[in-house]
Amino acid sequence: MKTFIKFTNILYKKKFFFNSPRKTDLLIFGNTLKSFNLKKKTFILHNQIFVPVLIWSTFKIIFKGHFSLKKLNDLYFYEIIKIMSPKVALGNEINFNIFKFKKFFPDKVAIAYQCVQWGEFQKRRLSEWLKMRPLICDYFFVFDKESQKILNFVKSKFIISGSVRNNEIITKKKKKKKYDIMFISEFRDKKGLVKKTSSKLIKLLGRESLTFQSFILKVLSDLAQENNLKVCVSLASNRPEKKDSISDSNEKNFLHKNISKFYSEPVTSYELAEKSKIAIHFHSTLGKELLARNHKVMFVLYSKFKSINKKYLPNKLGKYWYKGKDIKFLKKKIIHLIKLNEKQWLSYLKKNNIGYEFDPENKKLKKLINSFL
Repeated sequence: MKTFIKFTNILYKKKFFFNSPRKTDLLIFGNTLKSFNLKKKTFILHNQIFVPVLIWSTFKIIFKGHFSLKKLNDLYFYEIIKIMSPKVALGNEINFNIFKFKKFFPDKVAIAYQCVQWGEFQKRRLSEWLKMRPLICDYFFVFDKESQKILNFVKSKFIISGSVRNNEIITKKKKKKKYDIMFISEFRDKKGLVKKTSSKLIKLLGRESLTFQSFILKVLSDLAQENNLKVCVSLASNRPEKKDSISDSNEKNFLHKNISKFYSEPVTSYELAEKSKIAIHFHSTLGKELLARNHKVMFVLYSKFKSINKKYLPNKLGKYWYKGKDIKFLKKKIIHLIKLNEKQWLSYLKKNNIGYEFDPENKKLKKLINSFL
């Protein structure tokens, strides 16, 4: 009975199609990449259920006499890939289907790309997440050299290219800014913070992240009132990869409790950032992606999070970061960053070699994919 309930819960979030999938050149796993501009047949596989293939796979498993959700999932996955017959597959380390693809189809080209910025202490969490071993793919596109060291338990050829998701997104530069500050929300519903597989440290940081976000928001609330500033929020619940796991109403309730006035828009975080003078966050991958685009980004942390951003925060204090809870000093740093002109900011980034590599439109990745098609 438990297996049946679990099975129906899984199916609830799926989209059903009563036809079989078509052949494709490139297969992309997951919804992190909403589009991928490649002049070849491309298919993004995320939450689709092809009913004829599911029925065939179910009967096949039952006929063998040892039904289980894992075996059904594996067989369905295998049958879908066999029908689509892609020459190349692309996927990230969170949706680990790319490793499964390489395991089931060793002769096909599997390309992984990094989705999340992992700190050294999070390596254990990542290892727990990716339980299937060994982890093998042909190529792995990562943010930087530090990420390559952390992900070195994956057997692959590593290529540094920055964030593939970030590289693929094209935005229009806006000289006239609508907002003074964009706060990058990292809100998580409480039930999502405590998972059985999480380590004690991850659970602790998950809970305390909300407490610290509350601190930052209250500082921004005071700062906005004192200096007549406009604050907008990049909602976590508005991001494609988070929509299914974060409640929009819960997030807004959290924000309203901590900041007197804020704006939000039904646009992407990248578009909202173009309308803002600076972005503020403490641990979001999005913050580092914006830094790669040369946006003015402020990292605000406290000591328990210092190891997460070691690459970006070499010590306690810098032009675009602060670790601590001195409200008066933090306000001064935020105002300073708002007033810093673009020429000074770009000069600082260049001089100190800050941020990821940025490869607009993923030229490196697409050149590699095309070489196999």
